[in-house]
Amino acid sequence: MLRLIFIGQLFITICICLAAMVTSGADLAIIASASIPSTIVALFLVGRRDLDVFSPLVLVFFMATVGSLLKSINLVYFDSGLVGSEFSLNGLPVDALHSGALILSLAMLALVIGYTLMESISSPTRQFKFKQRIRFSDKKIYMTIVVIIGISLFFSVEFMRQTGFAEAYESGVISAKRTHEASVGVAPRGAALGWLRLPAQTLPQVMMFIFLANILKSKNPTTFNYIVLAVLILCSSIVPIIQSARLELIYSFLIGLVIFHYSRKRISIPKIATMATVLLIAVALLGQIRNQNFNDGPGDGLSFQSVVDRTLARAYFMGIGKTAVIADKVPSEIDYLKGESLTYFLLAPIPRTMWPEKPVVRIGLFIGQEIFDKNNETGVPPGFPAELYLNFGHIGVVLGMFIVGAAYAGLYVATIQRRNSPMSIVIYSVGTILFSFTLLTGDLTVFMSQIFRYGLMLLIIIWLVRDRAPKAIGQDYKLA
Repeated sequence: MLRLIFIGQLFITICICLAAMVTSGADLAIIASASIPSTIVALFLVGRRDLDVFSPLVLVFFMATVGSLLKSINLVYFDSGLVGSEFSLNGLPVDALHSGALILSLAMLALVIGYTLMESISSPTRQFKFKQRIRFSDKKIYMTIVVIIGISLFFSVEFMRQTGFAEAYESGVISAKRTHEASVGVAPRGAALGWLRLPAQTLPQVMMFIFLANILKSKNPTTFNYIVLAVLILCSSIVPIIQSARLELIYSFLIGLVIFHYSRKRISIPKIATMATVLLIAVALLGQIRNQNFNDGPGDGLSFQSVVDRTLARAYFMGIGKTAVIADKVPSEIDYLKGESLTYFLLAPIPRTMWPEKPVVRIGLFIGQEIFDKNNETGVPPGFPAELYLNFGHIGVVLGMFIVGAAYAGLYVATIQRRNSPMSIVIYSVGTILFSFTLLTGDLTVFMSQIFRYGLMLLIIIWLVRDRAPKAIGQDYKLA
């Protein structure tokens, strides 16, 4: 099935390019150039034997297809309401997409080369060390879960108290968040309370991933196991619901899906497509609810067009439109940042409660104000290829994405190709979602912050639940 998709992509690209040359159509030429990023990845994948829907390059292929090809088709042919022109292209003509396609094409080419070289020098036969070094004690897991649930509930309540949401819960958490934002400015105080999210959200979330991987590996999971899992899911969802943080909920779902895929049973493409469709509709519906509560109006309602607008027209994903806008203004109007934004992540771990004057560490706000000329505090996440261009131009895109490709291959080889334990599956599942949906579509600072959050909680949980008694290699614990 996957191979047919890649072959179909190559065939469609050839047809579009031939049609553009025969008709000399400007619109077809734009679509042809926008198809190049995903075609580069497809060319590499079509000849591989070990195709897997959640392997790194397959995820990159789908991100490039949505972010470049589908977005450009929507902007050129279906943007009747000019939603995409406003949010993705910032009013630029559609032929500006050529510059965005060039950046993304260089990015995908460098990523594929870096991935291939790292994979060729790595040895998938060498056993992964987690098999020998980390053993989980069944008793300690449940004791740790009880403690984590208590900690999560305590800090969730504290988060609600310090943000003021607890006083307005009668109006609904989404409405309360919007009301709170309007009273203190667009940026909520919740952004300054990230340290509370670690014990309230991330700690039970990581425990949930580890527990899920273990019960899926267990031959006879019980009803009690699934009840405990449901409680962990609930605890890890409280703060995201309070903040109306849809991406956090989506990440939890996607990471759990990858864990299931590698622990129990490979999921087919049709099932994944169905779940992705339901997920997009759910995200669009949540967006409509947010707008309705904030504007005190009926909203536009949920429709096919609203789902398309939120998926393809706005500046989400590794978008060709916002990449073109950045290329249009840099360096002609704005100088290269020369690595400045790539160092912001060093300041991110410092709580704003300890350093109230800490500068904004997310490049998205700079892009929203200086490049997209937004007068409010709306941020536009650039996507890592565009952030590299913003700092060092096309050379930066090539070098940076080469490193990303090599790192991505190293993660896949070290965990999945040497897979022997639930822990390696958890590490890969978290890593691949952060690579694909945070780094490629967001920026380096957010990605490194997420790595710090998940990595710290993972180390804490491993320290708490590991069994320190020596065990023979091959002997595993089973969840009761």
